[in-house]
Amino acid sequence: MASDNPNDPRPIGVFDSGIGGLTVLRELIQRFPHESFTYLGDTARLPYGTKSPQTIRKYSEQNLDFLCRQDVKSLVVACSSASTQIHESEFQGRRIYTVIIPSAKKALRESATQELGSSARGPRWQAKPIRRQSKKSIQPLKSFPLPVHFLFLWLRKAGVKIHSRILSLTGI
Repeated sequence: MASDNPNDPRPIGVFDSGIGGLTVLRELIQRFPHESFTYLGDTARLPYGTKSPQTIRKYSEQNLDFLCRQDVKSLVVACSSASTQIHESEFQGRRIYTVIIPSAKKALRESATQELGSSARGPRWQAKPIRRQSKKSIQPLKSFPLPVHFLFLWLRKAGVKIHSRILSLTGI
C-alpha cells in the first residue's frame, strides 16, 4: 500500500461505519509507521450491515468522496459491509483497498481446518461479487455462516473478556 508512491506526503484515508475499523487502522500504523492517516468513523449511520446494498453503496461513496476532499493519496475501506459494495480498484484517481479478502486469507492461514466462519448477515454475506471473489482468491475455501451470538459464546469460552453491554445486546 505505502509503495503506491512512497514520496507522496499525503495521508492514507481510512473509513468504517463505526469504530471497528480502528483495529484496521492500528494494523496499518504498525505496518506503515512512516505514513500518516485520516480516519472517518461514520457513527451517525451505523450499523451498515442492516442496510440495503444500495444504501451501503451510497454511504460508502459519500465517505470516499469526503476523504478525497481531505486530499488523501489512497483509500482503505475498513468496513466489511461497505467492502461488499465497493468493487472498483480506484475512486477519483485514488487506489482503494478493502478488508474482506485480506482478512479471510489471514484467517485461513491461521486455521487448522482451512474453514472460514463468518458472522456476516444480510447484504454483507449475500453479496455475490464477494462470494465469487472469495472463491477465486482463497483456495480451498470452505465457508459456513456463524450467527453472531455463537461467535461471542466461543470468545467467552476461550477466555476473552467481553463488555457486559455487548453481551446484553447479543442476548447472551
